[in-house]
Amino acid sequence: MNRKVAELFPTIVVGYDSLPYQIDNSELIETVNKLVFDEGMFGVSQTADHHLYKREEFKTLFKSIQICLDDYKKVFDYDCDSLRPCLSWINKSTKFSEHRIHSHPNSFLSAIYYISTNPTSTYFESPDANIFNGIVVNSKSKFNPNVWSSECKSGDLIIFPSTLNHWTQPENFDGERLTLSLNIMPAGVVNQNSLLEFKYI
Repeated sequence: MNRKVAELFPTIVVGYDSLPYQIDNSELIETVNKLVFDEGMFGVSQTADHHLYKREEFKTLFKSIQICLDDYKKVFDYDCDSLRPCLSWINKSTKFSEHRIHSHPNSFLSAIYYISTNPTSTYFESPDANIFNGIVVNSKSKFNPNVWSSECKSGDLIIFPSTLNHWTQPENFDGERLTLSLNIMPAGVVNQNSLLEFKYI
């Protein structure tokens, strides 16, 4: 008897570790500390500027991030000219704060770059978790887990579909947790020579 398993409709989170930006992020943290932040809810603040990719002081960092986006496009063979950030901002949180569950509308992909060395796990929810109903039978296979943790370190980048729900949990740590968030859209012509062809500016 032969077994054939079709893994349908995958949700993929791609990580890039130790971006070739600099040995550590101390210089970047100094730059971040000069930015203006708006106070948010649950102890999380965000930069007032949501277009950090346009700023000269972040040019080197975003050059490294673009290398990852180019690789992502190539690996998954997306029919577009390129993938480019359309929004980018920094989140700052302190001990026991939390970033409540959310997704990113008006965006194709999203990404998180981990700046600080504090505990920086991001949690992701299975797209099927919110419709899980009927008969429940626990399984020790991949069918059972509904939550995945990134467990990233300083200098890591993860890219994921913008529709994927994610959040952080309150943690006990010293200092501040700093992450750079990005929303990403296709650029140029997508789905060329098809009825789905469209040109993004």
